[in-house]
Amino acid sequence: MTTAATSLASLTQMDHYHHNELNLNYFDAVNDPRSDEPAGVQIKRFLVSQAIPMSLMGIPGIYLHSLLGSRNDYAGVRSTGRARSINREQIHFDRLLGELANPHSLRAQVFTALKQLLAIRARQSAFHPDAEQKIWTWVQPCLRWSGTTRHRPKPGGIAQRHGADSAASNKSSQSAAWQPR
Repeated sequence: MTTAATSLASLTQMDHYHHNELNLNYFDAVNDPRSDEPAGVQIKRFLVSQAIPMSLMGIPGIYLHSLLGSRNDYAGVRSTGRARSINREQIHFDRLLGELANPHSLRAQVFTALKQLLAIRARQSAFHPDAEQKIWTWVQPCLRWSGTTRHRPKPGGIAQRHGADSAASNKSSQSAAWQPR
């Protein structure tokens, strides 16, 4: 089990745990809090996780702690005994202002980057709440397998359910090629 999964597992044993809650901050959902990975890499990963829903229609809902790059608040969990306190850090205003004023702080880097993404999104008419968005219902499956039959899709599998013509079902087991229509 990863260290993040171990932390989450220990939180689930606390009272007031609900199976339908993610008791973590989004930043730490995509980054292991104990990793020695550079902060810049973690910030970029987090920004991608936030940019994906920003590319969809409607008005994006951004959790305050995401906007501020908050990490899991383990001290809050210990003090309350409630797992959900992990993403309810009590932010002290003066400390927050100091962190946002420091361009090298995690909070400042995340906040500045998310503001930039939101500004770009606001300038694009495609993201207006009333803009039309088409959702493609067709999917071209992307499959690759070795020349052995045990790795090939079974007849009636996803390739055939989506209307793709599987060369594997029509050729000998020596064939490793599959081409979509």
